[in-house]
Amino acid sequence: MPNQVANKSLLLGFLLVIVAIVANTALTYFNLMRIHRNSEAVERQHKALDELRMLLTTLVDAETGQRGFLITEDEKFLAPYESAALQLEDKVASVKQLMSTDPERKKHFEELAAAIDLRMQSIRKSLEIQKTEGRDAVRATILQGSGKRAMDHVRTIIAAMEARERGELSVRTNESNTSFYLSLATGLATALLGLSLAVASYWLVGRDIEKRQQLSEALQKSKERLEERVQARTMEIEASNKALREEVTVRTKAELTAMTAAQELQRSNRELEQFASVASHDLQEPLRKIQAFGDRLQSNCGPQLGEKGLDFLQRILASAGRMRRLIDDLLTFSRVASKAQPFSAVDLNEIVDEIVGDLETRLQDAGGKFEIAKLPHIEADPSQMRQLFMNLLANALKFHRPGVAPMVRISSHNVAANGNGQLDGTRLPMQCEITVEDNGVGFEQEYAERIFELFQRLHGRDEYQGTGMGLAICRKIVERHAGSIAAFGKPGEGSRFVFRLPIQQNSTKQDLVA
Repeated sequence: MPNQVANKSLLLGFLLVIVAIVANTALTYFNLMRIHRNSEAVERQHKALDELRMLLTTLVDAETGQRGFLITEDEKFLAPYESAALQLEDKVASVKQLMSTDPERKKHFEELAAAIDLRMQSIRKSLEIQKTEGRDAVRATILQGSGKRAMDHVRTIIAAMEARERGELSVRTNESNTSFYLSLATGLATALLGLSLAVASYWLVGRDIEKRQQLSEALQKSKERLEERVQARTMEIEASNKALREEVTVRTKAELTAMTAAQELQRSNRELEQFASVASHDLQEPLRKIQAFGDRLQSNCGPQLGEKGLDFLQRILASAGRMRRLIDDLLTFSRVASKAQPFSAVDLNEIVDEIVGDLETRLQDAGGKFEIAKLPHIEADPSQMRQLFMNLLANALKFHRPGVAPMVRISSHNVAANGNGQLDGTRLPMQCEITVEDNGVGFEQEYAERIFELFQRLHGRDEYQGTGMGLAICRKIVERHAGSIAAFGKPGEGSRFVFRLPIQQNSTKQDLVA
């Protein structure tokens, strides 16, 4: 009986050691992988800090060249500026690559790139003024302080980015130290377990020498099982690592493909806008000639054409007029982005009052009425705000029900950007929600998205005139202002258009638009 207890105790000891070794192996592997990842991140962050310093040094060299030229008016002093201007693009690209690991770094880099571009513009401007207007003019420009403020802004952004990188370096260093001590502790624990097992085995073998052979055989079998398990675990870990590497490779390729597709889409959109603008301009000249010669034909040769010929001529002129309006709308649509004006303070009450004055004749003819609540002041493009409200109010008058006086109501109230004013922990600006509601013909709700598409009409040209682009222009204007628009309607009961616009535009986006 005692021998059986001793054998069971020995077997139990081996099993406990195996479990402990497997657990310690897994924990050690996890800690080593974390040390490895932190090492790579630390190297990348050191490189980012070096690149930021080099970027600032290059910009300072550009200032040095500018200063030398402005003082001496000798173009040989422009060598540092020209060299820095050539290097700056490579430095910015290098920093961009290092700062593309998370959204916050990307945001800081975009602010830095915009500030550097602004500083280089001020340097180039001062050099041009020095060459064209002389030293007094450039001195007056420099004393305004815009260049210094731009350079201080660059230094502030770089300092913030360096502070963030150093903070993460400290965190990763602490994590690496923790992982090292955990690995050391697990190694010591494994050694102690092995030592304890050796002592216990020696004690048990000394007590029961006659069972040495049996214990030896049992120990051999246990070792074989242990080796098999360790080998199997090692193979599993290797297979898991291989699968993880393959998954990382696939995801990296997918991200690169998506980024390339997005860039290509942006380029294609710009080309389409340019094509629409150029094509519209090229089409206007032949249309003007068609209308001009048509009018001359009607006035000079009307009697000779006869009734049927005059009817054909009227159809030609009407078609040319529709084409002219379509081209004008297409130009308006393309210019929402290509000819956009910088955002500024806009009083929507003044905008709407002007539009109501323009529509006064149409409103009186229809016997209608506008009910307009107090509207907010926002940051926006004034001309596009006028286009937005003009399209919506003109539509409300155009699509009124026969025999029913049109009634158009405009209301407004402020709302949080996404219901609570925060997104991923970032405070978002407040928005104003504006509603334009009428009692006109309305529409089926299933067409609520379709009416915002280009050239989409829910009514025949004989019923209501138009090109089908007004609401598409509205949506593009709202989206350019980082807002949203939706439509609600019911046949015979009217329509309701609701759009949201930020009260204050994001400063980074405004700089880029300007």
